[in-house]
Amino acid sequence: MAAVSGLPLSGTNAGNIFFVEGQPTPPPGQAPVGVYRVVTPGYFDAMEIPLLKGRDFTDADNAKSPRVIIIDAAIAKKHFAGKNPIGMHIQWEPTPSAKPFQIVGVAGDVKHYGLDQDNRPGFYLPHAQRRDASLAIVARTAGGDPLGTIAAARRILRELDATLPLSQPLAMDDIIQRSFWNRVFICRLFDAFSALALALAAIGIAGVMAYSVTQRAREIGLRMALGAQPGDVLRMVMSQGMRLTGIGLAVGVGASLGFARALASQLYGVGVIDPISLGTSVAIFGAVALVACYLPARRATKVDPMTALRAE
Repeated sequence: MAAVSGLPLSGTNAGNIFFVEGQPTPPPGQAPVGVYRVVTPGYFDAMEIPLLKGRDFTDADNAKSPRVIIIDAAIAKKHFAGKNPIGMHIQWEPTPSAKPFQIVGVAGDVKHYGLDQDNRPGFYLPHAQRRDASLAIVARTAGGDPLGTIAAARRILRELDATLPLSQPLAMDDIIQRSFWNRVFICRLFDAFSALALALAAIGIAGVMAYSVTQRAREIGLRMALGAQPGDVLRMVMSQGMRLTGIGLAVGVGASLGFARALASQLYGVGVIDPISLGTSVAIFGAVALVACYLPARRATKVDPMTALRAE
């Protein structure tokens, strides 16, 4: 169990300009900015954030000890390229009297703002050296429902300090879901429209094929009078319907590839052209079209040759 001033993806962030030891002081307004979080010892273990170099904070990092800081991999790569940052210093203010922070560790990058947003350089400060008014408690559970441990967490908090409130308990999965709720909503909206379009397409195909069978009743009756079997009629009507379906799929796939880039901003973790999604969509539509063609084709096999010929 540990605590942090702002959970990843929570929208709670604080930033500060910083100056790196041994590098020229940048002009006013051009100093790099990093977001920082105040954490207690054990936070990186609880959140499974890897420490790439150095150490975690300990209880010895208190108000009486030298100020320490942990930087993330983005800062290490950009400002300490080719160097080992452990033991070097960072300052908040470029003045000789300002107490520097000694770098004691390098943590892995974390998505603080959004899963689809680039990482911003970040720092971690020990809570004992920089008190924060509000902290989020994090705990890693052994398994099962993580919210099932809330009662135990409340009991531990009461034992530590009866005045400490515990509000809004959430699982990390819930925080992740909240971070891209707008994209989930858009995707569900597209799903609804896609299902409606699929239903309309199936109805349209079935209607067109039914009309075609009605228009060709005399032809079908004549074929059957001349010896065509029901299977032959079924294949004839089905082939016509699936041929039209294939043309429609070709046009649709081409149009989707053309408009795919318009949806690029709403995608995360997949490319603009996803072969699996495209192939699955084609397969589903093909299956629906097959059923929509089969029903009128089956009806065509029931045509009575004599009735169809007398109708003319």
